[in-house]
Amino acid sequence: MIITSAGYPNITACAKFVLNGCLSENGTRNEPHCGPVKRPAKWEEYKGVTNQRNCTTPECLCRGPNFDVTFGVAYDAGIQFCAMRPSTASLPNPEVDDMTNVIATDCASYGYPPRNFTYWYSGKPPGSEENKGRLFVGKLPVLLTIFAQECRWIPESRSAWQRRDWL
Repeated sequence: MIITSAGYPNITACAKFVLNGCLSENGTRNEPHCGPVKRPAKWEEYKGVTNQRNCTTPECLCRGPNFDVTFGVAYDAGIQFCAMRPSTASLPNPEVDDMTNVIATDCASYGYPPRNFTYWYSGKPPGSEENKGRLFVGKLPVLLTIFAQECRWIPESRSAWQRRDWL
């Protein structure tokens, strides 16, 4: 199973690598304009989000909280292979936003439209004036509840909350 919904042709080559590992449905790595920016050890073994999640059905990737987990896996791979940074209200990252929109559109096409999702990280996004601190680049805990109407920085806890409404 690969992710190729509307908008997929327009995402970055590295975001395509994150989603599908540049693989076709039959497992051949032959997608043009696709590949990682960073190549850590054994990068060639990466086969995309569905493989990382061990999913063979849209329900596994998309239904309910599964979307949050799928997004978390994609974002972690984006850090590892693309040096992606978070997308916030004050410092949007189109690469992350576009990749997430492709996942959401793909899920919606299978009847599992995500209503919203939340993730958090600690520290200061590079280039942001929002707070001083260090960016948390390890595993991102994915939260299943929404605490804010829009992305806002919470200096006291050095956490950022991100909300997306898809429908």
